[in-house]
Amino acid sequence: MAPLPVNNLKGPATGTNFSIFLPSRGAAIGVGHDLAAGPQTMPLAPVAIGGGFLGIVDDLTAIPPDTMGAVGPDHLVSFLNTEVGFFDKAGNRTNSTTTLDAFWLPLISSKNLPDNSFDPKVLYDQHSDRFVAVTLTGQPPQKSWVLLARSNSSDPGQGWSQWAIPADNNLWADYPGLGIDANNIYITTNLFDNSNNFHFIKVWVVPKSGLVAGQDPQNVTAMGNPFNFTGPLNGGPFSFQPSHVFGSPGSAYIVGEQYPAGSALRVGKIYPLPFADLGAPGVSSYPVPRTLPDAPLDRIDTGDSRIQNVVYRNGHLFTTHTIPDPTSTKTRVRWYELSPSPLTRVQEGTISDPNRFYYYPSIAVNSAGDIGIGFSGSSSSPPEYPGAYYTARRAADPPGTMQPVSLLKSGQAAYYKVIRNSSNRWGDFSATVVDPVDDMTFWTVQEIAYTPVWNPHDNVFVSRWATWWGSFSPPAINPPTDLAATQPSSSQVLLTWSNPEAGTDDLIVERRTAPAGDFLSIATLPPSSTMYSDGSGVAAGTTYFYRVRVGNVGGQSYSNETSVLAAGSPPPPSTGGGDGGGCLSISRSGSRAPDATSLVTVGILLLPACALGLRRFSRRRKQTVPIRHPLC
Repeated sequence: MAPLPVNNLKGPATGTNFSIFLPSRGAAIGVGHDLAAGPQTMPLAPVAIGGGFLGIVDDLTAIPPDTMGAVGPDHLVSFLNTEVGFFDKAGNRTNSTTTLDAFWLPLISSKNLPDNSFDPKVLYDQHSDRFVAVTLTGQPPQKSWVLLARSNSSDPGQGWSQWAIPADNNLWADYPGLGIDANNIYITTNLFDNSNNFHFIKVWVVPKSGLVAGQDPQNVTAMGNPFNFTGPLNGGPFSFQPSHVFGSPGSAYIVGEQYPAGSALRVGKIYPLPFADLGAPGVSSYPVPRTLPDAPLDRIDTGDSRIQNVVYRNGHLFTTHTIPDPTSTKTRVRWYELSPSPLTRVQEGTISDPNRFYYYPSIAVNSAGDIGIGFSGSSSSPPEYPGAYYTARRAADPPGTMQPVSLLKSGQAAYYKVIRNSSNRWGDFSATVVDPVDDMTFWTVQEIAYTPVWNPHDNVFVSRWATWWGSFSPPAINPPTDLAATQPSSSQVLLTWSNPEAGTDDLIVERRTAPAGDFLSIATLPPSSTMYSDGSGVAAGTTYFYRVRVGNVGGQSYSNETSVLAAGSPPPPSTGGGDGGGCLSISRSGSRAPDATSLVTVGILLLPACALGLRRFSRRRKQTVPIRHPLC
């Protein structure tokens, strides 16, 4: 639906100097609007901080952002529910602020289409050196449409051509997938009726040769219910993703969960035509609860176990999704490598942590067969705000394994935007891709919990999300292992580790504080070192995370992380709103405002249209709702 108007945010009608300001679209929120922004304390352009750079920031108009991005030779492209942004690889913004609706306005106006775009996806088409994007539009009782765009060159600032494809005469499209090969563009959606019952998936094969500016797409093949499911509504194959194809294998596929989910995937061949159901390779079983567990901090909606994206490279399919742990109390990331001919599971792996939740992953594969995966993560013990993480594996690593998970960017606050006791939406996507210049380096764009903005009318902070871009490569040598931390005294932390492949490069010890710190170097050690004593400002009652990095000509590799809660008596707690976890009380004595350290916040929520039995059959669309107090 249309974004939330700024004047739905309660606040003064005159400019007010707040302690926390909007960094990305402050000019649109100021004098004459309800939520005023004072002087900017953060730069409008992204800056390189702690690895990577800040992308698009929440403008308080849409939840979730549907984080999505692609990388070309010189540019990074972000398509979000709020905005379309172009960046160079140093993080400088190269286009002016452009809302998602504004990007599609030429097509929407010329075709008289509904003006409420949502669920964007974008890829860089390495076959034609152009970016390709899809977005959905429409709301009952209007018709539903798939919007398709292709950049005129590898520079997204040089213009785009746009086309509209009717989704269905009677059903509504939701949660698209986007794939590409040398010949075609592949699009998938879930189709619902006006009562929000899921019917079936639909697949479009769009020949690139049939895309001519100013004309409707030619020779498009549409396949509704390709698996010929004849069971009841809200059942059957759901949320299949098409493959991003590398090389010229001559085939393209879709992958999703087998129905019912929990023990197999299902694979279909969508090109060459006709469609072929290849079968359902078994995978290690996982529970399928009604909903996946909410993640800290604070009760982040981790979605469901639907497949997130698919890559087809070197004759194999690679895909990933979020799954629950065996007790359905924490979320993990599962990834797979499949051979379509014959259909077999080559390998799979699970990315998990004893304390941290991982969710909304995306996967990429480079020319060497290395795999990169980016995802969100957060923890309550020790507390870690929702941030961006990644991992990778070298092609020669043992099957089913990944290198240690690394932090890309820490979340900056707790995140809570909810209304009427519904879910605290996050995601719904992320993007991890390979750089076409060297076909080796991975880029990922992830959602993080950003600094909140103060709403003086209700004396609360409003949560904000942001996106964070970063690049990484698989390590050329094995990283240090078995990193552990102990505290021999209240002002000292002792680190020990193994160094299985000591080279000629120094070791760098890095440290950060929870719940919102990023890693900083605190010591440089000789290559053969296996221990370090940290006595640099260790404060009682503070949680510290450590990792050990080794640098070399092939990149950098990190050890596992370890953490320790520094012993001793911590400083006295704030007398205000708490430590950022839990709920901010609306009841307070007199006119006293909540303490500024309280980071549980309120905001807008774009909800699924409804919960349809198992959550995996829900529509995950944005909606417009006014700001509310937090509900506990």
